[in-house]
Amino acid sequence: MVILDITGVPIVDTGVASYLDKTIQAARLKGARTIITGISDSVAESIVDLGIDWNGVETLRDLQTGLMVALESLGIKISR
Repeated sequence: MVILDITGVPIVDTGVASYLDKTIQAARLKGARTIITGISDSVAESIVDLGIDWNGVETLRDLQTGLMVALESLGIKISR
């Protein structure tokens, strides 16, 4: 399981998008499931404008949600 939190990333240019995409592909090749958290509106718009397809990648609003989803998928239940 890989969680990439890009909450603090204000903008994504071609280089950053390419790096993120290669990181996701490398994780997949090693058998890991990838979750990206914290994508801002402007970053999402940039990813779409650059033509990058993240259809198979789970994207969630924040790191807390990403951790909850990751742990639940591993069979670990968190209760408050």
